[in-house]
Amino acid sequence: MSSARKLRVLYIFRKPSAKFHSIENLFASVQRHLPETIEFRNFYLPFHEGVSGKIKNILFVIRSCKKFRQFDLIHITGDITYIAPFVCGKKIVTYHDLGSLLDNRSRLAQKILTLLWIKFPIVSSDAVTAISQATAREVMGISPAAEDKIHYIPNCIPDSWHRDNIDVRQRVRYALAIGVKKNKNLERIIKAIDGLDITLVIVGKPDREQQELLSHSNLEYVVWETLEYEQVRELYSQVDLVVFPSLYEGFGLPILEAQASGVPLITSNIEPMLSVSGSGAIKVNPFSQSQIRDAIVRLCDNFDLRRELVKLGLENVKDYFCSNISQQYAKLYFHLTNTKK
Repeated sequence: MSSARKLRVLYIFRKPSAKFHSIENLFASVQRHLPETIEFRNFYLPFHEGVSGKIKNILFVIRSCKKFRQFDLIHITGDITYIAPFVCGKKIVTYHDLGSLLDNRSRLAQKILTLLWIKFPIVSSDAVTAISQATAREVMGISPAAEDKIHYIPNCIPDSWHRDNIDVRQRVRYALAIGVKKNKNLERIIKAIDGLDITLVIVGKPDREQQELLSHSNLEYVVWETLEYEQVRELYSQVDLVVFPSLYEGFGLPILEAQASGVPLITSNIEPMLSVSGSGAIKVNPFSQSQIRDAIVRLCDNFDLRRELVKLGLENVKDYFCSNISQQYAKLYFHLTNTKK
C-alpha cells in the first residue's frame, strides 16, 4: 500500500437502537481522535431481533462483500460478532462483555452461542480486542485461539468530561446509582442507604421488586427512567457521591464518568472495577451490604477523604481519555495492515 494513501477502515455496527447505544458512543469518540492518515466509514446492520434477524444480517453481509473489499480493515465493533466468518477481508472483532450473552442459558444454548459469537468469529478474524483484562480472560477461557490474537484496549471517556476545578461539597446530600439490572446491585444499595440522611438518585426504571423495596424503605429517592447522554453528564455534577458496587461488568464506564466529574466513588473490589478505578475509589465487597453502608457512612463523615478520592480519580481517568485510547486502536490498525502512520 502506498504511503501516500490513507488507511481505509470500515466499522460495522449493530442496527441502531434508541435503547442501546454505548458501543456506538464509544467508537464515535474513538473516531474523533483517529489520525488524519486513517479514513473511516460506518456500516450498520439492518436487522436486530430474533434468529431470523441474525440470519438476515448474515445474508446482508454476504451480499455486501464487494463493498468490504474497498477497505484495508474491517472492525466489527461488538454485539454482532457472529457475522465475522461471513465478512470478507482483514478484520478485527471487539468483545465488551460476555454476561449478557451467556447468563441464564441452558448448557446447549451456551454451547451454541459460544460457537457462533466467540469461537467461530475469533478463528476467522485477524485480531481480537477486549475492553478489559477481565473480558480478555473470559474470551480466552472459552477460545484458546484468542490468546495469540487478543489485545486489551479499554473503553474511553470523552476528553470533554475532564474538569480541572472541582468543588467538593461539605455535605453529602445526593448519592447516585447508575443502572437497575441485577448486576448493578441496586437492592443492596437501597438497603445500605436506608435510614441515612441521603437522597438516592437512580438512573433506570426499577423493576417491581426494586420498586417495592423502595416503597417500604425509609429512604428519600429520585428516579430518572430515561436520560440522554448529556443529561447523565449533567446529573453527575449535581450529586455528591456515586455508589457503583456492581456484581459484574465488562468494563464499568460509570467509574470513569464519576472520576472525570470529580465525584467521590464507591465501587467493587472485583475485576474489572478494581483495576479500572485505580486508587480513586473506595472498594467494597459487592455482596456485602454492610461494607457498602460502612463506605457510604465513612465518606459522608470525612470531607478530606472525599477530596482525596476526587484528586486521585481525576488523575486515574487521564489514562482513559479518548485521545489516548484512539491512539491504541490506530497503532493496532497500522500493525495489522503493515502500514506506517
